[in-house]
Amino acid sequence: MKQNIKLYFPDVVFGAIDGIVTTFAIIAGVYGASLSASLILILGFANVFADGFSMGVSNYLASDSQTIDIQVDRNSVASGFVTFFSFIFIGTIPLLPFLYFSIQNNPITDFVFLISFCASLVAFFVFGILKGIVTNTSIWKSGFTTFFIGSTASLIAFIVGRLLSNLV
Repeated sequence: MKQNIKLYFPDVVFGAIDGIVTTFAIIAGVYGASLSASLILILGFANVFADGFSMGVSNYLASDSQTIDIQVDRNSVASGFVTFFSFIFIGTIPLLPFLYFSIQNNPITDFVFLISFCASLVAFFVFGILKGIVTNTSIWKSGFTTFFIGSTASLIAFIVGRLLSNLV
């Protein structure tokens, strides 16, 4: 069992990091454009499931195309599912504050975006550290690198949303 966890841990990290980065980038872009919270939820969840499916299938196809010598004991279908579910589970983190406040019929304010932002930053750093463990590199460097990449992607999306907000 422990060996199986180690075997698929890179798939968990791969799906989780991409899930957080793309989902929060969508949130930042929509928020930057000053669009509604319902649009954040619609686009965010559409991304989580569609992009999660795409990542899972892509990982399956990549794993399936490896030679037997390289593949070792990895099951390509399991790799795809692990990536998919990691993407969905962790990629939902940035959406949870918006979902909670929407269900409670509370207004979506800058505070809700701040909660989502902080949760995403923590997740970027934690999964960067896990990536460092998987790749046997410096956990701090990996944590800060993933933090930087996720933050940069979010900032880019926010700026693009702000710049294009006049189109809506």
